[in-house]
Amino acid sequence: MNRSLRRLLASLLVGLSLVSGPALADRASAMAHIANSMLADIGEATSIDEGQGNRAVYIFFDPNCPYCHRLYDDLRPWVKKGGWRFHWIPVGILTPTSAGKAAALLDAKNPLAALEMNENHFDRSGGLGGIGEALEASAHTEAALKANEALLNRVPVGGVPMILFRADDNSPVLMVGGPPASRLGFILSHVRAGAPAAAATGTPAR
Repeated sequence: MNRSLRRLLASLLVGLSLVSGPALADRASAMAHIANSMLADIGEATSIDEGQGNRAVYIFFDPNCPYCHRLYDDLRPWVKKGGWRFHWIPVGILTPTSAGKAAALLDAKNPLAALEMNENHFDRSGGLGGIGEALEASAHTEAALKANEALLNRVPVGGVPMILFRADDNSPVLMVGGPPASRLGFILSHVRAGAPAAAATGTPAR
C-alpha cells in the first residue's frame, strides 16, 4: 500500500480510538485481513449503485446516519467528475426507523432515485433521512439487508459509514467513519482502476 495512504489509515484508526501505541500495527493488519475477506465476499451484498467509473468503492450506510449523509454530500463533486462507481450498501442499525427506511430504498422502483430523495431531504437537525419506512418489506429485501449487516458485522469495532475498496497496489482498504472532505481526493486517487463493479442498481454487488 502507498506509504501516505497507510499513514492516513493509521491516523484515522487512532482518531477513532480503535488503537493506540504499539497495538496500531496489529490492528491495522487485522483490519486489512477483514477488508480482504469482505471484498472476496462482496457479491453477497446488495447495493445501490451510483456513477459509471471503473474504480469501485463500497460504502455501508444507514439511511438515518448523519455522518453517512455528510459523506454523501462530500462525494457529490466526485460523482460529477466521473471515474468512480460508488456502491451504497444499506443497513438498518441506528434507529427504530432505520431498517424500514433501508428496506424502502431497496424495494423502490428506482433505488438510486430513492437514495437521492433520502439524502436531499435529510433532516440535519433531527439526524433522520427523508424517505419513509416500507410498510412491509419483501422477503428478498429482508434477506438482502441481513446479508449486508452480516458483512458489516465482520468488523469487530464497526459503524457507519464504512468505506471499502481495493487500492491501486491491490491492497484491501477499510475505513470506519467518514474521512475529512479535504482528504477524499487523495483517498479516491488510490482506488484501483478496473476493480469489479456491482451489478445493476438494487441487486447483489459483484
